[in-house]
Amino acid sequence: MPNKGGIRMLCDIFKKPNLFFAMLCFCIFSATFLKADIVFLSDRDGSPRTYECDVHTMDDNGGNVHRLTKDSLYKFSPAWSPNGSQIAFGVEVMKPHHKDWGPDQTVELFLINAEGYHKKQLTDYKVLSLDPTWSPDGRSIAFVSNQAGNFEIHRMDLATGRFRQLTNSLAETGGSASSPDWSPDGRKIAYSLTLPGAGTHIYIINAEGRKPRPLVKPKKLQKGITNFSVGAKWHPDSEHILYRTASVGIVQKVFQIVDKGGLVIRREGSAASQYLKIPQGLTFRTGCWAEAGKAVIFYASEDDDPSSPTDIYRYDLFTHEVVNISNHPGKDFSPHWVNPTFPVSSLDILTTQWARIKRKL
Repeated sequence: MPNKGGIRMLCDIFKKPNLFFAMLCFCIFSATFLKADIVFLSDRDGSPRTYECDVHTMDDNGGNVHRLTKDSLYKFSPAWSPNGSQIAFGVEVMKPHHKDWGPDQTVELFLINAEGYHKKQLTDYKVLSLDPTWSPDGRSIAFVSNQAGNFEIHRMDLATGRFRQLTNSLAETGGSASSPDWSPDGRKIAYSLTLPGAGTHIYIINAEGRKPRPLVKPKKLQKGITNFSVGAKWHPDSEHILYRTASVGIVQKVFQIVDKGGLVIRREGSAASQYLKIPQGLTFRTGCWAEAGKAVIFYASEDDDPSSPTDIYRYDLFTHEVVNISNHPGKDFSPHWVNPTFPVSSLDILTTQWARIKRKL
């Protein structure tokens, strides 16, 4: 897409006075007192590179790396709580014999505080429970689980442990849901919906699980080609979504990546998209918003080999500069940045950030 379109989209993100004021307050305040924290997964501390990993945190420049877990089990999708005091993540507590996936595999959700203490198990369903995302008030999480036999989005009240199913993808479309992300205004959840024979696409529901609708209407697939749109992440304005696209298929009887796609920003209800200008030499994976929506972080490798080392990169949305943040020979992946939720007042934002300062002292 032409650069002018990207500039218009960024101007649209920043044109709201209340949002802009809150973001300005955050930037001034954080520049004086804070280091923006990233939580990520890594095998850098001696975990066997082929499978196990641990939860780590680091500053926005890649320094002050701190290992939070030390059990060397495989982890999934760490996510900061809105006030940065806790991290939710998945842990593979039972691994199938002689293969990566199988009916005996069990992944449960856990909480840990920002210093790596007070680990608490959230689920005990003995199935696959993955991809936690926090409500803006920090009282609930949404996640994907196959406890009912199909992968669907569920919502859990953290105080009571009660949960309920939000999507009914199998009955409605014959598909399955994954990778939920709760909007900062608390009203919507974006997720990936895999449709039989039609690829995977970004859908949106309200926070109560009603009115599923596609972000982009799925296109008719070419024969033998499957399109994917995954890893949806809401911008702090609760209107724009970042996600990854890709196409795979069989070419000359060989299954391969037909189009590695891109990292895309799209506004809900709009046909316009902005593709991030990722350097040609990087094979990128999913990403998330950073620096109050002014940047994106993602992880990538320098080749297409899934076993290759990956690093975490920062993409500046205004200059298009790409910087390697983690820069480590191991595998650093699945980053998540503490992004404040802007629908609350600027005073609430500063109070939340002050809580993060105190935990660093």
